[in-house]
Amino acid sequence: MKRLTALALVAAVVLLTACRDSPSGLIVGTGAIQAWGGECTGIWILHADSGRNYELTSLAAGFQQQDLRVRFALKLRSDWVSVCMVGAGADVVSMTKL
Repeated sequence: MKRLTALALVAAVVLLTACRDSPSGLIVGTGAIQAWGGECTGIWILHADSGRNYELTSLAAGFQQQDLRVRFALKLRSDWVSVCMVGAGADVVSMTKL
């Protein structure tokens, strides 16, 4: 059942190209990974093609590449606060390299 759910999520992310809220409450779309500098070194953000920035609560090492183009599904974190606050805090649900 978990495998079927994961496949359905990946299919939804692949089919949706614009960044928007999905009926499941996930934000899906495409964008580029960016390293945030200055006093906030070590912070990774996702700059979505919609123009919005999302500060990622965690990012797998394989995706920690400047300007890496990705397709993503994110879950917003309203309970999470960062010193940098360069965008809305979000957990990565799924991400694939383009």
